[in-house]
Formats: sequence, structure tokens, C-alpha cells
Amino acid sequence: MAENQENIIMKVRRKRRRRLMRWTLYLSLVVAVILLTLEGINFGRYFGDVLNETIKKSYSGKYALEFDQINYKVWKNVFVAHNFTFREFSPEDPLKTNPVYVHMDEVIFDVDNIVNILLKREFSVDGILIQNPIIRITQDDEGETSVEGREVFNNFYNLVMETVFALEIENLDVEHARLSITFTSADSESNISFGDISFRIADLKIDASTLTDDLINLAEEIEVSFYNQRFYTFDSAFQVQVDTFTLTTEKPRIEVVGLDFVDSTAQYLGNAEAEFSVSHMILEGVDLDKLYRENFLQVDSLLIDANNINLSDILIAGQNDEQDEKPKKFTKYLNQSFAGLVINTLLLQQQGLRISAENRGKMIDFVLDSLGLTIQGFRLDSTSAGKRFDIDYDDIVLKASRYARNLPDSTHQLTIKNIQVSATQKKLVVDSLKVQPIQLKNKHQALIDLQIPEIILDNANTVEFLNGDLLEVEAMKIKSPRLTIKRASATDQNQQATGLRDVLENIPFGRIEQIEVDNGNLAIKAPVGGSILSINNFQLTINDLIKDDSSTIFYYAPYGLNGVDFSTKYIGLEKGNNQWQFFDLTSKLGINTDIVCKNGRISEKVKLDSSMAFKIASEFESLYLSGIDHNKLSTGNIFLDTLMIDAIQVKGQGRVVPVNSKSEFKSKKDKWELKELSCNFIELSDIYLEVELDNLTGLGFEKSSIRLKKLKYSPTTATELNDKWNFQDIDFQVRNFQYASESQRHDFRINDIDYSFASQLLNVAGLA
Repeated sequence: MAENQENIIMKVRRKRRRRLMRWTLYLSLVVAVILLTLEGINFGRYFGDVLNETIKKSYSGKYALEFDQINYKVWKNVFVAHNFTFREFSPEDPLKTNPVYVHMDEVIFDVDNIVNILLKREFSVDGILIQNPIIRITQDDEGETSVEGREVFNNFYNLVMETVFALEIENLDVEHARLSITFTSADSESNISFGDISFRIADLKIDASTLTDDLINLAEEIEVSFYNQRFYTFDSAFQVQVDTFTLTTEKPRIEVVGLDFVDSTAQYLGNAEAEFSVSHMILEGVDLDKLYRENFLQVDSLLIDANNINLSDILIAGQNDEQDEKPKKFTKYLNQSFAGLVINTLLLQQQGLRISAENRGKMIDFVLDSLGLTIQGFRLDSTSAGKRFDIDYDDIVLKASRYARNLPDSTHQLTIKNIQVSATQKKLVVDSLKVQPIQLKNKHQALIDLQIPEIILDNANTVEFLNGDLLEVEAMKIKSPRLTIKRASATDQNQQATGLRDVLENIPFGRIEQIEVDNGNLAIKAPVGGSILSINNFQLTINDLIKDDSSTIFYYAPYGLNGVDFSTKYIGLEKGNNQWQFFDLTSKLGINTDIVCKNGRISEKVKLDSSMAFKIASEFESLYLSGIDHNKLSTGNIFLDTLMIDAIQVKGQGRVVPVNSKSEFKSKKDKWELKELSCNFIELSDIYLEVELDNLTGLGFEKSSIRLKKLKYSPTTATELNDKWNFQDIDFQVRNFQYASESQRHDFRINDIDYSFASQLLNVAGLA
């Protein structure tokens, strides 16, 4: 019984299933017939005719819409237009040479409401896909020398605005467009051509009743991209090549990949060529409305990752001079391109920076392997065409790697491992500065080898310096410098020193309040057979240093040594009349100078007088001279207020004789002559004297020493200036004294002899 009931139920279900399938088939056939009927109706042709009639009526037949066909795909609810062209049309001259037209191989309209399109003539679609468009815009500027791109855009845009009553598009996609814009004038014709452009516009709404010339405010998002482009600027002076350009307006952003900016005429500007090569550039927060209306570029941040930048004369850009009344091309281009520039944050990541510039008639090349630059609040005002830009910024942080440049004499190269600049802290830090020879022009060339591990400039006027003012620094700290100067030959003593001087002469500073040198090493090597001056460790402090570019303050000095500038001018050494002489430019200023030298060593053969020959090697821990009379330096005389020397060790061979203030120092080769040394105060501390006396060896003075705890020369009356030396607190010490007779029969030994003249005065002037 149960089995019969199940069989009955299965039969009923089969019949219902067959009936449902039949009705589904009938309904599908009816829908297919309806759709085929709608497909057969030429909605596309109707839509095209309505749009064409509207255009002709609005412009009295001046413009026309041409297309092969427009099909309505009922299955997808889209219109497809083939060979769609909107162009300028003139019955009198059908072959008009300046057409304004837009051509697309295929346009797909994603319909939102076909009733609104057909009955209300409202162009309302969800999206438009345009394939292979060609847009040509030609504008006559009525004899003007140039036309700005936005005027051409306005012309075409207003044409579209006045043609369409209402337009609403959710998404507009244009892929691989070709754009050509031609500018004609009485002088010339310029053309900008884009071979491959793609752009997307989202939520675009246009109402003909409220026309506006600002397309950007009508669209919530616009994205424009073009690829592999090469076009000229408006004056055809420069050519721009771009691999990829992308613009989005939802969060205003411009991204450029592969930008090359070169001189299209391939001519040098001021003996140098202006070139940019940027691998990647991103502009965030671009004020598109300000850029479009006022030609003023304002962005929140700018990131530049550059492969190469070769600037012709950016640092001296646009300075009109007597020889050239026209501003430089590149400056002219910038002035014509932007009324102003504001960047809240600028980031520059540079690979291989190169700047070529002309400075006082010399070409200067700067090379950087890499550069990281961050600028906050960067502002540029170029409203005055042909003049130096007004540049300002709130903060700048620069990090550079391997700065290198050849000096103008082409024999030395300046390299820096790293540079860091902070504008807010007003500090510049230079890491590992080196000046080294790269080639030798002639055998008389002075070779400079300068190595400085670190240089710090505090409280510098970085903003004013960027605007062209002289550099002002409160303090400069130089750590552990090492300077070696060599000259290959001494045949030409008038050979001009090079290398280090070129570095100094090209420094555009004006004033440095203080320079501190810590732990320096100096070596000056004379020609073959000459002497060597070596200072292993010294400290130098210079206060109030001023460099005046209007006059030359660097003079020739032997072996390429330009001397040391201790005050506002120059102190150095020069050779004249076969003798070394001090010369000074501060004598008229009456400035007292302090010289501090620690842990120095001087090794030289000198001649005390005609009867004695000493071989002296002196070492001292500290040397301090104060109150130098600069008026007497040029004569070879030194007058001091104070001379203090600590920890002196003197080793010699010969007879012990008194030393007075009239002693003359001469070398056998006339390398040094000191005519007179006069001091108001001399203090020598912890003096150690070791003497070998040939004629007294039998007494055991083979190696003896005398230690003076303190020696002072401090006259109280004028009469004491006459060759009188006063010793105070003298300790006489002899170590390991030994006496042996010639027969070796008698000898005795004293380990220590110690005698003190504490608080006693001894006039040694009459002991000779």
C-alpha cells in the first residue's frame, strides 16, 4: 500500500516539472522576441540624430557630429558608437585647416536611464569607455607670442558645455588617447603632442543652466595618465620627455615617472647646458584650482627621486649683466611657467647630481653621488622676470653622500663623504672633507693634501645665504685636520700656489665670528734637499674672520702654504732678499693676536752665532704667545708681551753659552733669519736640558741633564732690558754623574746632584 502511494506522488511531480519547463520555454521565447524587436529598433541612430540636431541648432551648423553607426546593445544596456567624431564644420570651406575636433574609434556608453536620454534629452550614463581617441585643438592667439594651455582648454571645454544640456557620468575612462594642440602666432607655430594618454573621471555632472569654467570642481575624482611623451614648451626652447604622468584629484596628487627636461636647441647657456633627469616625482596635495586659475603651484609635499640633474646656471640664474641683456633661457622658462611656488614639504632623493656653473669666469662642476633633501615651507616668487628668485623656507635638512668637484686649476679635487644641513638649528656638518691632487701640470706645482674628518658651522644665515647674501657664521669647528703641502721643485720660487687657495677663494662666506681647530696635523715639505716642518698636534682659535671678495687677501707663500688668517686679515710667511719674513695686513688695525700650540715639535739645524754650532731638537707641550706687535713683524722682529712655554726638552752638543735677546738665528742655507726677539715677559716651566760636552768627557759629563723648574724674565725697570736675564726657582739636577781618569785608576760616581736656587736671583749675563 505504501509503495503505491509513493509511485503516485512521483508521477504527479514529474507532470508538474514538465509543465513548468514548458511555461519557462514559452516565456523565454516571448522575452527573446521582445528583445529582438527592441534590438531591431535603431535607438542608436535615433540618439545620434537627436544629438547632431542639437549641436547644429546651437552653433548654426558650425560644428557637426559624425559617426559610422551607434548601436544599442539591449543585452548590456549600452550604446556603442563607431568612428565617433566631433569637429568644426564650415559649408563654405569644408577643408578648413584649423579644425577643432575629437575622434574616437569606439565609444561605449553605459546607460543609466534610456528614457531620460530618448525623451528628456538628458545625457545620463553610469560610465563611458572611449577607445583610441584623437583630440586635436588649434587656437589662434591673434598675434601674441604665446598662448597658455588653459586658454585652449577653456575654448574646448566651453564648446562642450554649451553643446550638452545636461551631463552626468559616474565613470569616464579614456584609454590610449592621442592629443595634439597647436598654437599659431604671427611669429611662429608651436605644437604639443601626446602620443598615449589615459584618464578617468568619476562622478562628473554638468548642467548647462549653470555654466562654469572649472571642470575640476565638477568632478569628485579625475585621474589622467600619459606615457612615453615628448613635447616642447610654449617657446620651443626646451623639450620635455616623460615616461608616465598621472594626475588624480580625489586627493590631489601628481606622479611623474621618467622625466627628462633638456635644451631642445642643444645650445649651451652661459657655457653650460640645462638638463634634468628625474626617475620618480610625486606631488601630494596639489592646489589644482590655484594652478589652473593663477598659474601658481602650491603643494603639500614634493618627493623627487632623480637620476641626474645638470643645471647650467641655476645659482646665478637670470642675473642680467652688461654682456648679456637677455635673461637665461631656463630662468625665462621658469618665470613664464609659474607665477609662484609654495611647497609645504619638499623631499629630494637624488642619484648622481651634477651642477655646472660659471663663477668669476671659471667653470665649476659639482658632483654628488646621492642627495637626501627635506625642505619645509619652501616658497619661490618669480614675478620679476629675468631677476634672481626670491626664495624662502622654514626648515631645510640636507644629507649628501660623496660630494666631489674639481678645482679650477684641474690639478686637485675636493671630496666630502657626507654633508648634513639643518636650517632650524642653523648648523652645517661636513664629514670627511678631502682636497687631494689628481694630476700634476708641471714640476713646480704645489700639491695639497688636506683631510678633515669633521667640520661644524653653527648659527649660519642659511636662508639669506640661499638668497645670494654672504655666509655669516658664529662659530666654525674643525676637528682633527691633516694638511700636507709639497712642492716638487724649487727652481721657480715665484710659482703661484694652487689647490688650497682655490678652495678658499671660492668660498662665498663673508664673516665668521670664531673658528676653532682641534687636534690638527700640519706637514710642509720643501723641495728635494730642503727642510720639513711638522706639527703633529695643534689648536687654533680665530676670532672675527672676514673675507672680502672685492679685494684679494690670499697671497703667495712658500711650498704652497698660504699662511694662517688669525684675525680680520692675513698673517703669513714670504721669502724676499734670500730670507724668510713675516708679513701682516692687520698692523693698521692694532689687533693683538694670541697663538696657542700644544704638543708641537720642531726639528731644524740652526746657527746661534759664528762661534757655536748647536744641533737642537726641541719638544714642548704648550706654547703660548700673547701681545704680538704686528708693526714689527714685516721687519723680521718679534715683540711679545708674554711668552710661555711648558715642558721643554732640549738636547744639544757644544759649549754652554748665555742666551740673550740679541741672538740671531740663521740657517746655513739662509732659510730663516730672526733679527731680534724682545719680550716683556717670558716664562719657561719644567725645562729639561741634556748636553754632551766633548771637551769635558773626562769629567764624566757625557750625558748630563739640568732641570729648571721655572724660568722667568719679567723686567721691572727699563735698565733691565739690556741683555739681562733673571732666573727664579732654578733646580739644578744631574743624574748619573760619573768621573773616570784616563788611566781608569780613579773614578767615582754620583747618582743625583740636586741644587735649588729657590727665591734667589742670579744674573747670568756676565758669565760669558
